Amino acid sequence: MRIMTANLWNVNVSVDSFAEALDKYAPDIVAVQELDHPAAEALTERYPYGLVRPGGVPGCALVSREPLTVTATELPFRPLLTAPVSVSGHLVTVGAIHLANPVAMHDVKYRRHQVRALLENIEGYQPMVLVGDYNSSPAWPTYRMIKRHLRDGVKDWATRTGNRTRRTWSYTAGMPKLLRIDHIMVRGVELAGVQVVNIAGSDHRALVADLVWAPCG
Repeated sequence: MRIMTANLWNVNVSVDSFAEALDKYAPDIVAVQELDHPAAEALTERYPYGLVRPGGVPGCALVSREPLTVTATELPFRPLLTAPVSVSGHLVTVGAIHLANPVAMHDVKYRRHQVRALLENIEGYQPMVLVGDYNSSPAWPTYRMIKRHLRDGVKDWATRTGNRTRRTWSYTAGMPKLLRIDHIMVRGVELAGVQVVNIAGSDHRALVADLVWAPCG
C-alpha cells in the first residue's frame, strides 16, 4: 500500500503541482495538512472516499480511492484522523496529524496538550502508521516522546537501504530545506520505499512511502 502525506501551506501551493504529484505517484491513501478549497477540489476528484476538511491552515484530509471510514478525534489545537486499512491482508490503522508549531508562544500550551492526547489515543492501535507534519525534528522532545511509542519508518528505511533521510521544511517555498519535521512513524509495518517530493508553492516536501506488513516491527 502506498501512502502520501503533504503539508500544502494553505493557499500558497500550486494546485497543478499537487495534482501532478498525485497522478505521478498514485498513492492509495493521502493525508493532507493546511488544505484550502482549490487543492481540496483536485484531491476529491481523484480520491472520493474519506474525510476532507478544507479551511486554510487548519484544513486537513485523509482520503482514498476506495471506501474508507475515517474517524476525527478532536484533540487540542487540531484533530487526529484515523482509518482502518488493509496492508497485505492485515488490518492496520492509518493516522494523520498536524501538531502545533512550537515557535509561536501562544501555541506552546496547545502543542503540549495535543501531544499528550495524541499519545493516549494511539496507544490502543496496533499495528499503525502515523503520518503528517509533526512540527518537530528528531532533535526535539516531541519527536522523542512519540518515538517511544512508534518507530521512525523513514529513518529505519534509510538505515536499512543505505540511503539518507532528507529535510522536508524551509521558511518559504523555493529555499533549501532546513529541517526534517514531516514524518511517517510505524509499528507492525515497515516502509519498503520512500520518496521525498517537491510540490511547488509549499514550504514542505511531501513524503510518499510503500507500506509492507512487518509483525515484529
